[in-house]
Amino acid sequence: MKRQPSVTFRLSIKNQDPQISNAEVGRLVQRAISQALEDVGPSLKVYAETEGGFAGLGETTFILSVTHAVEHVIKAGTAAFALGALTAAGKAFYENALAPRLRKLNLLPSHFQLIAKEQKAAAKKKSRALMKTSKTKSKSRKQRG
Repeated sequence: MKRQPSVTFRLSIKNQDPQISNAEVGRLVQRAISQALEDVGPSLKVYAETEGGFAGLGETTFILSVTHAVEHVIKAGTAAFALGALTAAGKAFYENALAPRLRKLNLLPSHFQLIAKEQKAAAKKKSRALMKTSKTKSKSRKQRG
């Protein structure tokens, strides 16, 4: 089965130049990503979008989705390995190529973190809470009926 593994990261960027608008910050980030991808070669695809607008005080949160540029055939046993390798490649892309370019543009990156695991944990927690609520409602119906 063909699948395109991807990992998602979150990072905050603080604009140090008050003359630059939020829209311009977005364009500068996209340009920095394009230039950083040229540096690392055609092995990765990186897409960025703002997360929920702007955080104030010149800080913007971006979501980066990182995928392999070449489609891979992944078997069940190698999926975890592929995601681990892709996570490492995403971190290396950020640390070695993207962050230095952002700093040169007077955009200070921080709080770079993998978010896929957090979302999975939050979903499990929410699922458990819903199951407990469902069991409680079911017990109270039995007691009434």
